[in-house]
Amino acid sequence: MQFDSVYILSQVFVVIAFLLIASTYLNTNRERQLISVISGNVLFALSMGLLGGWTGVAMCIIAIARDIASKIIYANSPPQTRLKNTHLDYCLLVLWVSLLSVATYFTYDGFLSLFSYFALLAFTVSIWQKNQLLYRILGVVTRFCWGIYMFGIMNIAGVVTETLLFIIVIVGLIHYIKEQKKSLASDV
Repeated sequence: MQFDSVYILSQVFVVIAFLLIASTYLNTNRERQLISVISGNVLFALSMGLLGGWTGVAMCIIAIARDIASKIIYANSPPQTRLKNTHLDYCLLVLWVSLLSVATYFTYDGFLSLFSYFALLAFTVSIWQKNQLLYRILGVVTRFCWGIYMFGIMNIAGVVTETLLFIIVIVGLIHYIKEQKKSLASDV
């Protein structure tokens, strides 16, 4: 591993992506979450590509396509269907999981490369379903898996930021649970 200008640029991309992704766990607005995730995945893909992490790049490209499709579908769906899964949602989940699996097969680069697959699989399910609590719980799995993958491609800033994201996800989960308990208590 050399600390040349390409490596440094990859680390800058990771830090900016980190800030975008971190904001999603502290925000409950689905549209803002999607925009931050799309932007973060573009920067993560650039960083991983600079470091030769091609399984991660493939996962990010699929994630970007998934998130853009999700944003378009969400914007054009009737408000009453936005909070529950439709037949289209189930079909798209099968499509995204299939694409992730095929891309992983063709870009497999050892055991640690599978962690980018597991990370994106967990995150895909987390945003596919409409439950904010499950979104946050699967966020813990997502961040853990991305941290392992970043370690595998020797992305120091990636390991540090994924560790921070892991902590932020847990804080966001605790905050969400407290807010839900407070909301239930006020309803009684």
